[in-house]
Amino acid sequence: MPGAGAPSADLIHQAAQWAAMIDAGDVTESEMAACRAWCAADPQHQALLDRMLGFNDRMAAAPFEKAALHRLLHRRQRRPLLAGAAALPLLVAGIWAAWQVLPLHSLFADYRTAPGEQRVVDLADGSRLTLDTDGAIDVELGQKQRLVQLRQGQILAEVAPARDRPFIVETPEGTATALGTAFIVRREARGTLVTVVESHVRVCASAPPAHMLPCRDIGPGESVHLSARMVTAPKRVDTARATLWTQGWLEVDDQEVADVLIELNRYRDQPIGFDPTALRGLRVTGSFPLTDTDQALQGLARTTRLHIDRDTDGHVAVRPGDVAQKN
Repeated sequence: MPGAGAPSADLIHQAAQWAAMIDAGDVTESEMAACRAWCAADPQHQALLDRMLGFNDRMAAAPFEKAALHRLLHRRQRRPLLAGAAALPLLVAGIWAAWQVLPLHSLFADYRTAPGEQRVVDLADGSRLTLDTDGAIDVELGQKQRLVQLRQGQILAEVAPARDRPFIVETPEGTATALGTAFIVRREARGTLVTVVESHVRVCASAPPAHMLPCRDIGPGESVHLSARMVTAPKRVDTARATLWTQGWLEVDDQEVADVLIELNRYRDQPIGFDPTALRGLRVTGSFPLTDTDQALQGLARTTRLHIDRDTDGHVAVRPGDVAQKN
C-alpha cells in the first residue's frame, strides 16, 4: 500500500468486518459482491483486506500481542462453533480492541523493522533508506515528489538528486525536505529530531503560529528539534557519531547511564529494568555494540560498576553496585 499511509480507524473497522466474514468460510454470493464493490471503491481497501487476510505467514514469528491479533483474524470455521452470525460481532470487536492497543500503523507500514533489526531499503529512484530498530515507514515515489512517512523509529536518508521531484520525510510534527543528500530523521516522545549529515535540509513545522517562522534551513553537522508549532534553533553535532547506529554502534560521551539504558532498550525485545532515581548522577563514556545488547550491558556494568540481576525467566535488571538487593 505504498504512499497510502496508515489506514484510518474507520477503515480498519470496515476491513476487519470483511476479514472476519471471509475467514468464517461461508460468505454468501451477495456478501462477496458487496465486498468486491468495497474493494473496488479504493485501492487502499483491497490492499488493507489483503494484508489482514495475509497475516498467517507474516505473523509466524511475531511477538505474543501480534500473534494474538493473528489468531483473531484466522479462526477457521467459527460460525458452527459460535452460532453463525453471532460470532461475527465478537471477532470484529476483538480486532477492533487490538487496533486500540497495538501499533497497527507500524504493522501496515510499507517497510518495518523488529526490535534489534536494521534494514536498508534501496528505492527505485536511486535513493537509499536505512531504517533503524523498531521502525516503520511508508514510501510514495510520485511524479511530483518523493514522500517518506516516518511512523516510528529513525531513518538515514541518502537521497538521489532529482530537482523536479523533492524528497520529503514527513512526521506528524512536520517535514524535512532534502536540499542535498544525507540526513537523519528520528521520532521521539517529544517530537522529531532532524540531523543533517551532508548538504542541507529544509525543516518545516506542520502547524506553526502566525508569529513563528515555519521553516529553517540547516546544514551539515546541524540538528534541530521539530514540534508541530516550531523548529528549534540548530545545534552542532558530530555527524560521524550521529551515524554510528547504522554501523551497529552506540557511542556516548559523558552521558547519564539511565539515558544509555533507554537507548539500549530500543534494540531489545525484553527491556532492561532499572530505577532512574537510583542511577541518577551515574555517567558514562564509551562505545557499545547495538548488535549484542547483552554484551553492551556487560560493558556498561563494568565501566560504571553496575550490578546485573537476572531471574529464572530471563528478565534483566540493573542497580548501582553498592546498593544491596532487597529480599
